[in-house]
Amino acid sequence: MDLIFSTIQDGLFAAIASIGFGSISNAPWKTLKHCGWIAAVGHATRFLLMSLGLHIIFAVFAGAILIGYFSRTVSQRTGILFESIAFVSLLPMIPGMYAYRTMQSFISFIQSSGFAENAASIQMMSYNALMTLAIILMMAIGVMLVPKKRSL
Repeated sequence: MDLIFSTIQDGLFAAIASIGFGSISNAPWKTLKHCGWIAAVGHATRFLLMSLGLHIIFAVFAGAILIGYFSRTVSQRTGILFESIAFVSLLPMIPGMYAYRTMQSFISFIQSSGFAENAASIQMMSYNALMTLAIILMMAIGVMLVPKKRSL
């Protein structure tokens, strides 16, 4: 029961973030409600899969596939650009903590003076940078995997 509540809560916060990102990036107003629920589904999927033990990279990939699918479906039904929906819906899944830790490790590397400190900073910076890049790559691949339906 706690996992279900936490998953719903995660989806709700992702919806709020998506609507906020959409409103500050001048997304059309009629897209915001769609972006909100699509982001909620994608982010909640990521949260649930991670809670069940799946690695963040694969959980983000699964969430991005769902975001791509629902964005494509809404786009075809409403005539709103796919990119307008998908981009705003994906924004809450940006790996902010990994990017922040990358920069934090970089600053630590610059300020450190000993070899052991430098090695540890480089190791942390490399790990966090690679995680950031891998997550963003999986987001991009996942959302683009959903094919367009061809019209005759």
